[in-house]
Amino acid sequence: SLHGYAPRWGSAESFWFADEGDGYGETRRNRFHVAREGSTLRVVWETKGEYPLPEAVSVQVHGFDAAAAWADGGPVGLSGNRVQMKPFRELRFEERGLVIGNW
Repeated sequence: SLHGYAPRWGSAESFWFADEGDGYGETRRNRFHVAREGSTLRVVWETKGEYPLPEAVSVQVHGFDAAAAWADGGPVGLSGNRVQMKPFRELRFEERGLVIGNW
């Protein structure tokens, strides 16, 4: 599981290094860029290296009340603030807003 903490404003980056854990063979460097853009939280995942990506990832967002999510342009199922899907390039969460009905 990946846990993302939404910045109050602006953006943040984190890195994750993946390999077999023995110090030999293929490696992969993962860069995650998280940015708050109005009512949207945008997560970009960049990878470099030959170590294989996982078949599925779970992303849990903290500090953001998500109402909907999209990965690489298509909708993904959201349960609470968690999504589970194939590896992605770009993940977007839309914040739950105040809905005002007709008076």
